[in-house]
Amino acid sequence: MVKKNGIRFLILILLALAFFVLGIQIGRARYIPHYHGYQPKILVSDFWNHRLVRMDNIEGKGFVSLGDAGRGIGQFNGPRAIAVDSKGRIYLVDSGNDRIIRMNNIQGDGWKSYGHPGGGIGEFNDPRGIALDAKGRIYIADFGNNRIVRIDNMNGRNWVSFGVHGSGLGEFAGPISIAVH
Repeated sequence: MVKKNGIRFLILILLALAFFVLGIQIGRARYIPHYHGYQPKILVSDFWNHRLVRMDNIEGKGFVSLGDAGRGIGQFNGPRAIAVDSKGRIYLVDSGNDRIIRMNNIQGDGWKSYGHPGGGIGEFNDPRGIALDAKGRIYIADFGNNRIVRIDNMNGRNWVSFGVHGSGLGEFAGPISIAVH
């Protein structure tokens, strides 16, 4: 009986060890930065230069920029927050132009902007933060309007806003950043 329990214990230990080692290898494979050709990039909103910058690494390798001052395609006025969706599209808050922008890449392909100055639906007042949820909905910290806005897409579908100026429940005094998890 003791010998039989000892063998069972040894088998259990070997299985646990195998799963532990296998689990570590699976975990490593998922988080290797270059796994399946994925190469992380660094995106920077360069506020005073009115541009978006992409770099391959912190040393500045592969430095590419898009933008200059203005309101047209490929132009910004004080870009701030950045988000990237599961398709790799870049979302950028263009604060001084009271809009958000989505583009397919750093070249500006697929440029789509949404928003204009004001306080109503489809309007922003110095937006500062942006985040995306798992469903691809867009959340914006609308600083000047003291509210958080959620839209389903870049056409503004299903606009929902929350907040007014103040310091109580449901009130904000200049929301700057937003994250969704």
